[in-house]
Amino acid sequence: MKSRLLWAGCVLLMGLGFIQADEFTATLIKVADGKITYSRGGGKKKKEATLPAAENCQVFVAKYDKKAKTIDAGDELTGGLKNPIFSKLDKEAVDAWVRTNKANDTIVELRLFQKAKKNKD
Repeated sequence: MKSRLLWAGCVLLMGLGFIQADEFTATLIKVADGKITYSRGGGKKKKEATLPAAENCQVFVAKYDKKAKTIDAGDELTGGLKNPIFSKLDKEAVDAWVRTNKANDTIVELRLFQKAKKNKD
Protein backbone atom coordinates (compact mmCIF):
# COMPACT_ATOMS: atom_id res chain seq x y z
CA MET A 1 0.00 0.00 0.00
CA LYS A 2 2.77 2.42 0.93
CA SER A 3 4.66 1.62 -2.26
CA ARG A 4 1.58 2.43 -4.36
CA LEU A 5 1.16 5.73 -2.56
CA LEU A 6 4.83 6.52 -3.04
CA TRP A 7 4.60 5.58 -6.73
CA ALA A 8 1.50 7.78 -7.19
CA GLY A 9 3.36 10.69 -5.55
CA CYS A 10 6.31 10.24 -7.92
CA VAL A 11 4.01 10.20 -10.95
CA LEU A 12 2.29 13.36 -9.70
CA LEU A 13 5.62 15.16 -9.23
CA MET A 14 6.79 14.10 -12.68
CA GLY A 15 3.56 15.44 -14.15
CA LEU A 16 4.08 18.79 -12.46
CA GLY A 17 7.61 18.89 -13.85
CA PHE A 18 6.18 19.02 -17.35
CA ILE A 19 4.67 22.44 -16.72
CA GLN A 20 7.16 24.52 -18.59
CA ALA A 21 7.76 27.50 -20.75
CA ASP A 22 6.17 27.76 -24.17
CA GLU A 23 8.44 27.48 -27.20
CA PHE A 24 7.30 28.36 -30.71
CA THR A 25 8.32 29.94 -33.98
CA ALA A 26 6.92 33.31 -34.99
CA THR A 27 7.44 36.23 -37.35
CA LEU A 28 8.54 39.35 -35.50
CA ILE A 29 6.52 42.45 -36.36
CA LYS A 30 7.75 45.09 -33.92
CA VAL A 31 10.24 45.41 -31.08
CA ALA A 32 9.91 48.62 -29.07
CA ASP A 33 9.66 49.83 -25.49
CA GLY A 34 10.56 46.42 -24.09
CA LYS A 35 7.67 44.72 -25.88
CA ILE A 36 7.78 42.26 -28.77
CA THR A 37 4.90 41.98 -31.24
CA TYR A 38 4.84 38.82 -33.32
CA SER A 39 2.50 36.71 -35.45
CA ARG A 40 2.03 32.97 -35.28
CA GLY A 41 0.38 30.62 -37.71
CA GLY A 42 -0.24 31.07 -41.38
CA GLY A 43 -3.00 31.87 -43.81
CA LYS A 44 -6.33 32.73 -42.20
CA LYS A 45 -5.24 31.45 -38.77
CA LYS A 46 -2.44 34.02 -38.38
CA LYS A 47 -2.66 35.59 -34.91
CA GLU A 48 -0.79 38.63 -33.64
CA ALA A 49 0.26 38.98 -30.02
CA THR A 50 2.46 41.23 -27.92
CA LEU A 51 4.46 40.18 -24.88
CA PRO A 52 6.98 42.08 -22.79
CA ALA A 53 10.61 41.02 -22.97
CA ALA A 54 12.38 40.04 -19.76
CA GLU A 55 15.09 42.44 -18.60
CA ASN A 56 17.66 39.73 -19.24
CA CYS A 57 16.10 38.54 -22.52
CA GLN A 58 18.73 36.71 -24.54
CA VAL A 59 18.89 37.18 -28.31
CA PHE A 60 20.85 34.75 -30.47
CA VAL A 61 21.39 34.12 -34.16
CA ALA A 62 19.82 30.69 -34.65
CA LYS A 63 21.59 27.69 -36.12
CA TYR A 64 19.46 24.91 -37.56
CA ASP A 65 20.83 21.43 -36.88
CA LYS A 66 19.62 19.33 -39.83
CA LYS A 67 20.62 16.06 -38.22
CA ALA A 68 18.77 16.63 -34.94
CA LYS A 69 16.15 18.89 -36.58
CA THR A 70 16.49 21.49 -33.83
CA ILE A 71 16.99 25.25 -33.73
CA ASP A 72 20.06 25.82 -31.57
CA ALA A 73 21.40 29.07 -30.18
CA GLY A 74 24.35 30.35 -32.15
CA ASP A 75 26.25 33.55 -31.47
CA GLU A 76 24.65 36.13 -29.22
CA LEU A 77 23.31 39.13 -31.16
CA THR A 78 25.27 42.27 -30.24
CA GLY A 79 23.09 44.88 -28.60
CA GLY A 80 20.32 42.39 -27.86
CA LEU A 81 16.89 43.91 -28.45
CA LYS A 82 18.53 47.26 -29.32
CA ASN A 83 20.26 45.79 -32.38
CA PRO A 84 19.51 47.71 -35.63
CA ILE A 85 17.90 44.61 -37.18
CA PHE A 86 14.79 45.30 -35.08
CA SER A 87 14.37 48.82 -36.48
CA LYS A 88 14.08 47.32 -40.00
CA LEU A 89 11.17 44.98 -39.21
CA ASP A 90 8.73 47.04 -41.29
CA LYS A 91 10.86 46.39 -44.41
CA GLU A 92 12.15 42.87 -43.85
CA ALA A 93 10.47 40.09 -41.87
CA VAL A 94 12.54 38.26 -39.29
CA ASP A 95 11.48 34.85 -38.06
CA ALA A 96 12.40 33.69 -34.60
CA TRP A 97 12.17 30.78 -32.26
CA VAL A 98 10.61 32.25 -29.11
CA ARG A 99 10.77 30.96 -25.54
CA THR A 100 8.60 32.38 -22.76
CA ASN A 101 8.76 32.03 -19.00
CA LYS A 102 6.72 29.39 -17.13
CA ALA A 103 3.74 31.73 -16.79
CA ASN A 104 3.88 32.38 -20.57
CA ASP A 105 3.61 36.13 -19.99
CA THR A 106 7.20 37.25 -20.73
CA ILE A 107 9.66 36.46 -23.51
CA VAL A 108 13.00 35.27 -22.12
CA GLU A 109 14.83 34.15 -25.28
CA LEU A 110 14.80 34.78 -29.04
CA ARG A 111 16.69 32.85 -31.70
CA LEU A 112 16.56 34.80 -34.97
CA PHE A 113 16.68 33.20 -38.40
CA GLN A 114 15.88 34.22 -41.97
CA LYS A 115 13.48 32.35 -44.20
CA ALA A 116 15.04 30.72 -47.23
CA LYS A 117 14.21 32.83 -50.26
CA LYS A 118 12.46 30.99 -53.06
CA ASN A 119 13.81 31.50 -56.56
CA LYS A 120 11.24 32.72 -59.07
CA ASP A 121 12.76 31.32 -62.27
